[in-house]
Amino acid sequence: MKFKDLLRKYQAGEVNDDEKRQVEAELEKYEALEAYFAEQWEFPLPDPAAADPQEEEARQIIKSVNSRLRKIVLTSVMIITACLLSIVFIISPLVDSFYYNPTKVSVGSREDDINFDLAALIELTQPGYALAGLAETDKLGFGRYDSYFYRTNLLTQETAEITMRIKRNKNYSKDLFRVEQPHFTAVEAPGFLSDVDLARQKERVLNHLRQLNPVAYAAAYLTFENDLSMDELEDLVVQKNHFLDFVWAGIRTAPQGQRMDFLSGFNLRPNTVFHSGDQPDTARYPAFLFWDWLTGNEGLPPGSSGRARWAVAAELHYKSLLRYLADRKEAVTALSNHPRQHQYYQAALAYVEEHGVYSYGVLVHATAADLIKLVETAPIKTLELDQVLASRRFIQ
Repeated sequence: MKFKDLLRKYQAGEVNDDEKRQVEAELEKYEALEAYFAEQWEFPLPDPAAADPQEEEARQIIKSVNSRLRKIVLTSVMIITACLLSIVFIISPLVDSFYYNPTKVSVGSREDDINFDLAALIELTQPGYALAGLAETDKLGFGRYDSYFYRTNLLTQETAEITMRIKRNKNYSKDLFRVEQPHFTAVEAPGFLSDVDLARQKERVLNHLRQLNPVAYAAAYLTFENDLSMDELEDLVVQKNHFLDFVWAGIRTAPQGQRMDFLSGFNLRPNTVFHSGDQPDTARYPAFLFWDWLTGNEGLPPGSSGRARWAVAAELHYKSLLRYLADRKEAVTALSNHPRQHQYYQAALAYVEEHGVYSYGVLVHATAADLIKLVETAPIKTLELDQVLASRRFIQ
C-alpha cells in the first residue's frame, strides 16, 4: 500500500497497530528532516525596533522636501500673480497717465473728454459735418484706445460710423479726416488767381447753376467782397436770407492777403452741435454751446436786441472753441496728427483777440434758384460748388 493511502487511513483511524507504528515512524523521520533544513537555511528577520528610526528619518526627509516644494510653487504663483496685477493696475495706468486719455472726465462733469474734443475739432475744421452723438471708447491699456462715434453729412443727412485707434498720442485712423475739404480758393491761396480770374470763375459757376433744375439742391462756398463783422453776418444770414440754410462761417485768422495755415470757423445751424446736457467750464468757455448761450442771454445788458445777442454769441462761441482747443494740446496732437495744428489754434485765438472776429465767407445749402438770387444780390466775391443733389432731402 502506498504511504499516501496509508496516511489517509491513519488520519481516519482505520489502521492496525503495525500500520500505525509504520506511519508514526515516517512522520518522525519527516520532522527530523524539517528541523535539519530549518537549521541549515535560517535567515535572520529584521528587528522592528531597529528599523523604526530609519523609516521615520525617511518620512521626515520626504515631508521636508514636499513642504519646500509647496513653498516654492506657492511663491512662484504669488510672484507671477503680483507681476500680472502690477502690469494691469500699476504699470498700464502709469503709462496711460503720460498720454491723451479720451475716457478721462476732466472737461465736463460726467461725459468723456473725447466728446468735447471731437465736437470742437469737427465744428472748427470740418464745414458741412457734425458730431451725431456721444463717442464710445474701449480702453486697451498702455496708452491705447479704440473709439467709435457717428458723424453726419449735413447736406445728404447721411450718418457714418467713424472708428479710431489712438495709440500714445497718435491717431492711426484716417476716417476722421476723410471729408470734403473747404473750397475757399481766394482765402486758401491768396494771389493765386487775379480778381479778373475770380470774376470769370464766379460767372462760370453761375451759368452752370442756371442750367440746373431750379429745385436742385447744392452745397456752395461763398467768399465776400469784404470781410463781415458778426453784426453784418447776422444781417446777411438771419435778417435778409433766413430762408436759406447757412451752414458754416469761416473766420479770418491772419491778415488779408496772407495765407492761413488752416481754415477754421463755426456752425450757423442750431441743430449741428451734439447736446448731452454737459459742457466744459462756462467761465473759461462761456459760449462753447452757441445756442445755449444765445437763448440764455448771459453777459448782455438788459434790453439788448436779439441781433446784438446773436453777434455777441457768435464771437464768444468762436473764441470759446479756439480757447478750448488751445488748452487741449494732448487732445489736438492725438486726434489731428498734425504737428502745427495746436500752434495754429493758439495763434488764431491771439489774432481774433486783437483784431476781432470777422468772416471771409460761408458754406450754404440752397436750391439752385435761391443760390443764384443770393449771389446776384449779396456782396459775393467768389462762388464754388461742392456737391449738387437732385433735390433737398426729407422735405416735409
